[in-house]
Amino acid sequence: MKNRYHEKDDPQINGENGNNDTLNRHNPFERIEIRWLLLLLIITQFGLIAFVEGPTGIPIEGYISQLILIAWALIIIRKHDISMTQLMGKTPQNMNWLPIIGLTVTLLVYAIGAIAAVIYPIYTLNPDFATKLLDAASKNSPIHTLILGVFIAPIVEEIIFRGFLLNRIGTKWNIRTAIILSSLIFALGHSIFFIGAFVIGIVFCLLYIKTKTLLVPMSAHVLYNSIVWLGSLVSQETGGFSSEYWLQFLYQGLVAILISSPIIFIIIIRWWPLNSTTLPYDSNR
Repeated sequence: MKNRYHEKDDPQINGENGNNDTLNRHNPFERIEIRWLLLLLIITQFGLIAFVEGPTGIPIEGYISQLILIAWALIIIRKHDISMTQLMGKTPQNMNWLPIIGLTVTLLVYAIGAIAAVIYPIYTLNPDFATKLLDAASKNSPIHTLILGVFIAPIVEEIIFRGFLLNRIGTKWNIRTAIILSSLIFALGHSIFFIGAFVIGIVFCLLYIKTKTLLVPMSAHVLYNSIVWLGSLVSQETGGFSSEYWLQFLYQGLVAILISSPIIFIIIIRWWPLNSTTLPYDSNR
């Protein structure tokens, strides 16, 4: 009978390399194909779902998008036997949440500034279109915005973008590439909030890597969206504002960027991992 045993399969013979081979054989993220996720994101964020219209104030397309992503996640978890315990990590014990809260507020300040930097050039070219872009973000009723933005999206998006994409791309290439690409894909679904969403994605990836638990970026995401939701309750309509308003909005945005940028980018530089850094899923074995 032909001997199917090979020395390279024996972790005791191969030492550290054998341990890595054993680790990789049990890593479900080696087998996940993210092309299907990218297709779903195109459909839900930019495609046919965008043309679905429900009653005024009810974001039917938003609910459908989240349901599709949840269904995909459940299929992937079952098909590849992903351990949610490893993916989520342990509940933080004796953690100081004040820096996380401060960082989240700083990210919000930066994101608001980034919106102003993006929307003002659009306004100079097409004022009506710029107004419609901002109005579109606040057209839904507060209760549905609360359900989608605060209770559903932070959990679904953290599992998919930080949980699945970060670990998958990091397994295929390296952790630095995974941070950039997963944050870029995350940002693509956020329209005029692209710049802020990209930076937020990077910081949330670093939080996941540093704490080894998705619960921390999830909590920060919930807090971020909660503040945005509360702000939307008291904000005025954007329609009918003068050019002086938009120019003032730009100045305020630039000031917000100047104040928040040093804090955010110092943190990114300090927390930026080596390519040899272990991915969170593997760290939680």
